[in-house]
Amino acid sequence: MYSNQPESFQVWGCSTGTVAAGIVFGKRKTVDDYVLAYVGVGMVEIVIVSLAPELMMADQPWLFTLVTIAAGSAILLFPKLRGMW
Repeated sequence: MYSNQPESFQVWGCSTGTVAAGIVFGKRKTVDDYVLAYVGVGMVEIVIVSLAPELMMADQPWLFTLVTIAAGSAILLFPKLRGMW
């Protein structure tokens, strides 16, 4: 399935929410890549977790949905337009 067993443990650990297990079984480069990627992901998670309840309680679920889709599209388009992807 995976060509490199320790990296598959890293993916499993991070996708199931047990990041510690992913880090324990991960190779040094894999853990470095994860840490660099999580800097951006962590900020997005904080914004989503803090905005979602506020907008739902304010009876504006579509605003949350549109902002999330727009921000996600911008995050995906930025590297594509700069030739990084």
